[in-house]
Amino acid sequence: MNEIEKDLWKSGSLYLREEMWNDSTILVASFLDYHRNTFSLDYPTATDLPAVSLTIDTNGGSTLGALAIGAMIRSYPKPVKTVALGRAFSAGAMILAAGTPGHRYAYKWTEIMVHDFNYNTGGFKDSKHLADWSKAQQAMVQHQRQFWKQMTNASEQAIDLFTGRELYLTAEEAKTCGIIDHVL
Repeated sequence: MNEIEKDLWKSGSLYLREEMWNDSTILVASFLDYHRNTFSLDYPTATDLPAVSLTIDTNGGSTLGALAIGAMIRSYPKPVKTVALGRAFSAGAMILAAGTPGHRYAYKWTEIMVHDFNYNTGGFKDSKHLADWSKAQQAMVQHQRQFWKQMTNASEQAIDLFTGRELYLTAEEAKTCGIIDHVL
């Protein structure tokens, strides 16, 4: 992390600009914990904590990581502003949607892409392991559908649209779908 990023971190801003894998999940968890724990000493109640902001420009990454980040965002006691800049694909779109309702933004020319959970066989070749792997992956598909329902209040029909294929959206379309609240 360079000095500018450190200053932004301390001021409550985090820029997610790489693919979202385990390191990114840990980074966001550390960021939210830093602000929750550091400022809880300075403020009498959790509601007095400063708001934080996540700016997203990513091709995506781990669905599990995005689900974890979404849960952390939604449990933060103050608004978490999410802003898409450039692109918010896959896991990035999930993190964008997880922002506090009313505080989810995308710049006008941002591309947002959502899709169904992708999985492979995990290297398993025998039928028992493949069956177990398939069951676990189908459960992840259901978790992702529940996530989209909770974050966007979308209908089952809309969720089918989100998860049926790669769906590329403009910022205005993402707003219509309930992924964001405002176009900048």
